[in-house]
Amino acid sequence: MKKIMLFLCFYPFLLSIFLISGCTKNKEVDPLETTQIPQNLQSLYGCPDSRYSLNINLVDTFTLIRDQDTFDKLVTGDCKPKIDFNSYNLLIGRKSLRSGNDTIHYEIEKTSGGKNLNVKIVFVQNITTVAPTLTYDVLLPKEFKLEDIKVETAITY
Repeated sequence: MKKIMLFLCFYPFLLSIFLISGCTKNKEVDPLETTQIPQNLQSLYGCPDSRYSLNINLVDTFTLIRDQDTFDKLVTGDCKPKIDFNSYNLLIGRKSLRSGNDTIHYEIEKTSGGKNLNVKIVFVQNITTVAPTLTYDVLLPKEFKLEDIKVETAITY
C-alpha cells in the first residue's frame, strides 16, 4: 500500500517535470535581424575615454563619417586612429546632459531583413551636478547608409 501511495504522490510530480522540459521550442532567428556587439574607438582602437577625449563641432546631433580624411578634418582630440573605413562607418555625435555621466552603452540591431540598422545610445547618469556635453561614437557596418540608420538616445539613472 505504501508503494502505491508513494507512486501516486510522485507520479504527477515526475510527469510535470517531463512535460515542462519537453515544451520548450527553439525560436528561429533571422540572421539578418540580430543584435550586434558594438565597437567604438575606445574598444577597437584603444582610445582613452572618448566621451571626453574626442570632440566634433556638433550639438545634440550626430553625423556619419565614411572616410579617414573626413574624420581627420572634423574630429579633434587626443586619439586619432587610422580607422578601417573599408569595414566601418563612424557614427559620432555630441549630447548635452543635465547631470554627471557614468558610462554610455550602445545597442545595435539589424532590422527589416538586414536592410536597416537601429542604434540606441544609452547615457547612464549619476546624481552629480556636473552637466557635461559628451562625445559618443560607434563603428557601424559599412553597408549601411545614413538613411538606413535610425538613431535613438536614452537617459537612465
